[in-house]
Amino acid sequence: MSIKDYMYKLLRDLDLEGFILQYYEAYSTSSCYIKLDNGVSNSIRIADHRGKDKYPYRFNLMIGLDKSYEKDGRYYYCTDDYQEMIQDIKNFRNVQLEKYGFSYYEYMLKNKKDAEFKKGFWEKAKNYNDKF
Repeated sequence: MSIKDYMYKLLRDLDLEGFILQYYEAYSTSSCYIKLDNGVSNSIRIADHRGKDKYPYRFNLMIGLDKSYEKDGRYYYCTDDYQEMIQDIKNFRNVQLEKYGFSYYEYMLKNKKDAEFKKGFWEKAKNYNDKF
């Protein structure tokens, strides 16, 4: 499967789990990015090469990676561990929901509003679903 194939698979699978999703396909590389719940549950990078240190993504699906690992609170998954990554993403959201309670949804709305005029990801991202 290609990077783009994995992106659409993730979008479908995470949509079924109730996530609000925005996605972006990089113009200078083959990388793809997904924000989870307007960024409140972090984001995913799907790529076949190392990313820039100044853009640390919590969840990384790495095409060609032999073994999944964690480094400095960031998770790098090989494609064989796709389902493990999905479960970790769901678990992370549950921790966030427990931490913020109802404010989680207010935080989502604030991020959505704040992102309206931001450059970079938010400027070029597409909404996958419009549930919230």
